[in-house]
Amino acid sequence: MKKSFSHAFVVAGLVGILAVAPGVAHASRALGSVTGVVTAAPTPDRIVVDGRSYRIVPGSAAATERNAVHVGQTVDLVFAPQAPNSAGGASVIGVSVHKAAAQ
Repeated sequence: MKKSFSHAFVVAGLVGILAVAPGVAHASRALGSVTGVVTAAPTPDRIVVDGRSYRIVPGSAAATERNAVHVGQTVDLVFAPQAPNSAGGASVIGVSVHKAAAQ
């Protein structure tokens, strides 16, 4: 009986902490990413991968890295964490070009 009471107390405490501090759960969210082929020349504020256009965050590493990106290259895009219910779409903060395979 004593053991089940302590488990219930621990569970109730964790639920209470998460309910009071929802930012704790958001802080541990992983950044999103996409791997694909660049299908249109990048512009200062957009990159198109596999036919889908993504916004580049001004001043981010992606804004600098896009200068080294060319159509046909395989890239990884890293997205900024989004606030819940945001309607702005994915915002790219990092671009990494895959190395060409040795022939």
